[in-house]
Amino acid sequence: MVSAGNKTQASFRHKRLREAFTLVELLVVIGIIAVLVAMLLPALNRARSAANRTVCMSNLRQVGVMVQLYANNYQDKMPLGWWSGTQFWAGYIIAADTSAWGVSFPLWGKLYSAGLVRDQPRVWYCPSQRDERFVFDGPRNKWYRTPEEATAAMLGTGTFLRTGYTLRPSPQARWTRDVPDFPKSAFYPLSKLKGNAIVSDIIGVPGWRTSATGHPDGVNVLYADRSVRLVPTKVWKSYVDQTAAGVTTQNLYLTFNAAGDVSYGMWSAFGKW
Repeated sequence: MVSAGNKTQASFRHKRLREAFTLVELLVVIGIIAVLVAMLLPALNRARSAANRTVCMSNLRQVGVMVQLYANNYQDKMPLGWWSGTQFWAGYIIAADTSAWGVSFPLWGKLYSAGLVRDQPRVWYCPSQRDERFVFDGPRNKWYRTPEEATAAMLGTGTFLRTGYTLRPSPQARWTRDVPDFPKSAFYPLSKLKGNAIVSDIIGVPGWRTSATGHPDGVNVLYADRSVRLVPTKVWKSYVDQTAAGVTTQNLYLTFNAAGDVSYGMWSAFGKW
């Protein structure tokens, strides 16, 4: 004879068995979750990319204010050019340590030395950038709050401090130390630049393909009137692909001179967009 207590226990066990997932049901649920994740991830990635692009544009607007403040204090001038030799793409240097001159502050280093970025250094870096050379305070790009701190830490190391954006080069605007080789070409009147492109996301570095610019659909560009626009990939892709293939970078960057010639090259394409 089965007692009432045993009947209750048996009924409870049977109910639990009926309520539990079978292996097949569990696999079905896992499969559904996997499909949903696969569907949602692209949307999340697009949302993240759009958010980063917006932050980047905000950064460049703040850079535009810094450039204007620098020009206000230095006879309407702003630094243009590239760092050393024929590296026309290297308009991103803040500080450089060399055996010949020690630690110098060319290009962006002029704004840095003027104290214009001391309290908000992250605005000099695009949040979409993943190259460790161009991210804020990364393992290959240590941030220093002041020129004095940078000099003490960098002297004798042969290292660089870089921004996550690049200045527009101009002919004969090479820098190999604090003072450019041809100051008249490297310090151009900001008011004369008008609507021309002056700063962009890092672009055109040899070996980079189009996808290495940070944003999947273009580059953010700052103009001398302080406006910021996303320039679609199709506008400049051919220039960057030439660089990646080893073709000379001169036509990418030497597109602005004292006469205001902006008739060719990638920076000209930025200005026409």
